[in-house]
Amino acid sequence: MEANLEKVIWVFTKDRVDRLEKTLPKLPTDRYLFILLDDSKYVKNQYKTKELCKSYNLKYHGKFEQIQIIRSLNISSLNRYIRSLGENRWSLGYNRNYALFCSVCMGFKYIIFLDDDIIISTEELLKDIFTNLLTNKFVSSEINEMPDHSILGHIYSAGNQRLHTFSSAGCLGMRLNCISNYFINIYNEDWIWLFLENDRKPAKIFGSVRQMKYNPFKNWVDKIVFQEFGEIIMEGLFNSQPNEYRTQLTSSQKGRQN
Repeated sequence: MEANLEKVIWVFTKDRVDRLEKTLPKLPTDRYLFILLDDSKYVKNQYKTKELCKSYNLKYHGKFEQIQIIRSLNISSLNRYIRSLGENRWSLGYNRNYALFCSVCMGFKYIIFLDDDIIISTEELLKDIFTNLLTNKFVSSEINEMPDHSILGHIYSAGNQRLHTFSSAGCLGMRLNCISNYFINIYNEDWIWLFLENDRKPAKIFGSVRQMKYNPFKNWVDKIVFQEFGEIIMEGLFNSQPNEYRTQLTSSQKGRQN
């Protein structure tokens, strides 16, 4: 593992052991510190995920580890930005906030977020992302094989049309000293956050990764209802005037945090 303790890579997962079995073996855990943030609800998946971390040299961080961290800090205002791991709901926005918070507390300066279905194309990619962070606040990679679309986006794509797209946090590097906003816990949380953080500009794209294929239309009714609010917010941001979008988004979020 690299001796440089300024860098860390977070992997986000929730009850997806089958994906981890395919993606974790491809991570260069001998070169960097990887922390797997486990939001799994089911105990059997928590156990299997922890065993995979041992096998592939990742540091496991689950519900128990989170409790220890939060108790040691005793900061009541964290409840606005973070929720307990392992609950029966979608919490990716809160989990990204928690990873940012932990990274700052641990003294890291450069971090990379990886979703659990991202396959790293080459070991050098992560090194190149960290190198590019010396001159860029945010560095992302092009996601191939499975487009990072909502259900509506996949429908448009099937009809040879396109909705707006933006940089995803599926593979996103960042400099911690440049961050001033927190993630909101709705669909498109990563697009919205980066839109605010980087003054409407996408991250610098460097290299490419693969996202594992899945059926985007499975349980499509529930998904499209869940995704709708985040889609509306992001479309509003794309069409907003400069210097107006921050106030509009702040107003729209009153009462929306779960």
